[in-house]
Amino acid sequence: MKIKKDQIYISPSDLNNFVSCKYHSFNDLNAHEKKLKKKEPSEDMKLWRRYGDEHEAKHLKLLKEKYSNNITIDSTKSDDERFNATTDAIKKGFDLIYKAYFIEGKFRGEADFLIKTKEKSELGDYSYEVYDTKVTKNLKPKHVLQITAYSYLISKITGILPKLMYLIDGKSEYHSYKVFEFLDYFNFTKIKFENFIVEEKKEKLYPESCNHCNYCVWQDECLKIWDGDNYINQVARINKSQIIKLKKEGIDTVEKLAKANIENIKSKINKLSLERLYQQANLQEEKRLTGKSKYVVLEQF
Repeated sequence: MKIKKDQIYISPSDLNNFVSCKYHSFNDLNAHEKKLKKKEPSEDMKLWRRYGDEHEAKHLKLLKEKYSNNITIDSTKSDDERFNATTDAIKKGFDLIYKAYFIEGKFRGEADFLIKTKEKSELGDYSYEVYDTKVTKNLKPKHVLQITAYSYLISKITGILPKLMYLIDGKSEYHSYKVFEFLDYFNFTKIKFENFIVEEKKEKLYPESCNHCNYCVWQDECLKIWDGDNYINQVARINKSQIIKLKKEGIDTVEKLAKANIENIKSKINKLSLERLYQQANLQEEKRLTGKSKYVVLEQF
């Protein structure tokens, strides 16, 4: 996400972050004003990114060998220059376009590869399809959302929506998807995200831990909030379902759980699990207040 002179420019990657965690997008929007600090990438993350770059470079080499009539869009140029170069390359009919850059209003982004097809378009007897590399072997819906966005942006230049789009996974296997099957999902997500940007109620949004946390650049900022609030998700081994149930009972901090009479908790939480959480909350509260650690051995049934 880019914010320039109070104008917000979004990309397919921003849609992915929004789908993964709304609070990620919330922090993106407020980073400058609140002076938020991004987390330094871990060594594992750096290694993962390096593998991703190598994976992309490998397939660029293979595709260049297959399509000699190719062009790379210079990513050091301005957004407008990159978009104009991409549009020009598409109109000239290059067989392979690397790092194609698209702009539609404030929505913009860079695709890995565009490959020419024989499908007719407003440009002539050809069009283009998107190919995107993902180093993971386990592809996710958000990856398909991303290439759907690029396919949509291609149609704004060629006049037709590509029939297919592709992901190249970490095993170098090609996975094809029908664009029209995912277009409604893309449009729905984009509209929902654009509405989120201008909604006032998002100011009341609270961060919740999720599967995105370990990959999120704002993780440290959320940890500060949870630690400052003594939020209930800090109880060791508590899960999302248990958090939701306890919050409905007004128990939203470690302290409240530690002081609760668990016999009065009506939520359907396994008795042994609830007892464990209660004991854990007490141990953590004692450590928070006294700085001393201790342990309790629970009976096993």
